Amino acid sequence: MISYFLILLLMLCAHDFLPPTRAQLVPTIEKLALAQNGRTILYELESKISHMTPGNNGKRTTVVSYRDQTLSRHTQLHLQKVHGILIIVGWGTLLPIGAIIARFFKWKQWFWCHVLCQTLGYIVGTIGWCIGIWLRTLSKHYLSKLQLALTIITFTIINLQMLSVLTMRLNKEGGYRKWWNIWHHATGYAAIGMVVVSIFAGISTEKEAEILMKAYTVIIGVLIVVAVPLQMFRFKSTIKKQFMRMTTSLRRSQSI
Repeated sequence: MISYFLILLLMLCAHDFLPPTRAQLVPTIEKLALAQNGRTILYELESKISHMTPGNNGKRTTVVSYRDQTLSRHTQLHLQKVHGILIIVGWGTLLPIGAIIARFFKWKQWFWCHVLCQTLGYIVGTIGWCIGIWLRTLSKHYLSKLQLALTIITFTIINLQMLSVLTMRLNKEGGYRKWWNIWHHATGYAAIGMVVVSIFAGISTEKEAEILMKAYTVIIGVLIVVAVPLQMFRFKSTIKKQFMRMTTSLRRSQSI
């Protein structure tokens, strides 16, 4: 019996003095402590990184983020807002404005306004897109798989459209001008449609994006209010021109 207690005492002493060989989970109210090799790492639910003073026995406690190991919560939220605002302003506003200018205003001065809007929209939106992808690499929970797929598809279509502008813009006398126009318009409208879908899908997944949702809804409403009357006026002008051509050709045939 005495030998049993001696063996038990030796086991307890060995457990106290020998270094731990595997990780031990220490549950607390709001955090989990992972003790291993004399160092305690606390996984907190908040995105903070702080260093506490060394405790007893020379042990040092390091607090790291559960979601993000490099950014504070304040910085992460700030970058998320910047990401959303840049994409809304660049891709979601300037690109549609440039498309409206190109479709309904055919004068040379308006053409340069179209180029300016498209260039600024592409640059600003791409910066916002890069910030979003970077945040995604830091936290896989930032963008859902659907939203990530939408943003990648949107970015690809926009780059194809910009690539066609840089490498395939031919003179009006070129034999491929007609096909270039079809490609340019198709990729442009597809890019705008994907941008709108991607923005609304991204805003709907953010808890603190109610203001952005309302703001972009107003922007889309204003663009629609501007584009619809212009399209109706253009359609009316096209019908009128076709009617005049038909009347002219009919008069010529009767005179012959």
